Amino acid sequence: MSKSPRSAVAGQSRERVVILKHQLLLDLDALRKKVAEANLEALRKKVAKAESRTATLKRSGHTRVTGHPTTNSLKEAERFREEAETKPPGQERDVLLRKARQAYTAAHIDQWVSSPGLKPAI
Repeated sequence: MSKSPRSAVAGQSRERVVILKHQLLLDLDALRKKVAEANLEALRKKVAKAESRTATLKRSGHTRVTGHPTTNSLKEAERFREEAETKPPGQERDVLLRKARQAYTAAHIDQWVSSPGLKPAI
């Protein structure tokens, strides 16, 4: 029994489709690897940049402020007041109490400025 010319062509077409599908999968795999490498390189650059900034901040002695300014000021004021309580009456204690008052004032001003009821001056 011989194959008809039509079935022979259909068989070749199927083989060709399988080969093309296999080539597309290989190309897709290669493309995924290239994209992954590019993403990895971009991530490495970001990490290097962040490390560079961190090193610069450490060299300059700069400390990054964390938390809300009001909370920070209140904590700082409390720390100054507690430290002043351990000191005997004198100039050092007065300086610490002054710093505590300034920190409390800064906290209250920040709270006032950030309040939702504050209207801009016209």
